[in-house]
Amino acid sequence: LAADATLLELWLGNCGITMRGLGRLLAGLKANKSVRSLGLAGNPIGDGGAGMLGEFLAENPGLDWLSVGFYTYGGCNITVAGLAALLAGLATNTNLKQLYLSKNDLYDNGIFALAKWLATNPPLQHLLLQSCGVTETGGQRLLQALQTNTNLVGIFDLESGNSLTPETAAAIHAAVESARPRPEPATTAVPLTAPVTPLATPV
Repeated sequence: LAADATLLELWLGNCGITMRGLGRLLAGLKANKSVRSLGLAGNPIGDGGAGMLGEFLAENPGLDWLSVGFYTYGGCNITVAGLAALLAGLATNTNLKQLYLSKNDLYDNGIFALAKWLATNPPLQHLLLQSCGVTETGGQRLLQALQTNTNLVGIFDLESGNSLTPETAAAIHAAVESARPRPEPATTAVPLTAPVTPLATPV
C-alpha cells in the first residue's frame, strides 16, 4: 500500500483484522495518496481501533468513504467510547463524505455524540445506522442536529434494528430531504430563428 499509487478502493470486510493489524494497515495507508474508500466492516477492531482511525483521519484527509459496519458483514465492536474517538478525528477532516456505522452498539449516548458532530455541519453526505440501538430519545436528538446541517443528504437503514417511532423516522428523513440541493428550474428555449410564415394558399 505504501508504494501503490493506483489503488482507489480497499474493502476488507470480515477478514479477522484486530487493532494490531489495523495499526499495520494504517501505517501503510499514511504513505498512500490514492485510496479513497476503506471498508473494515465485520473486523473486531473495537474502540481502540476506532480511536486509531480517528487519529488517521485527522492527519490523512484523503478518504471519502469509510465503513466500520454494514448489514452483510456486521460491525466492528465499536461502542460510544470508540465513536467519540472517531468523531474527534473527524472534527478536523474536511473530506469524508460517507460513513457506515451499522451494527455497532452505539445506543443513544453514541447517537448524542454523533448528533453533536452533525450539528457542526461537517461535509458528510451519507450515513448508515442500521441496528445501532437507537431509541426515540436518540432519534429526537438526531432530528435536532439536522436543523443546522445542510450537507447530509441521506440517512439509511434507520428503521432497521432500531427503536424509533415511524413518525420520528419520517421526520428525520424529511429533514435530510430538505437539505438536498434542488435542480435549477428549466428555462424556456428561445428559438434560434424567427418562425416561418406559411405561404399563402393560391386562389
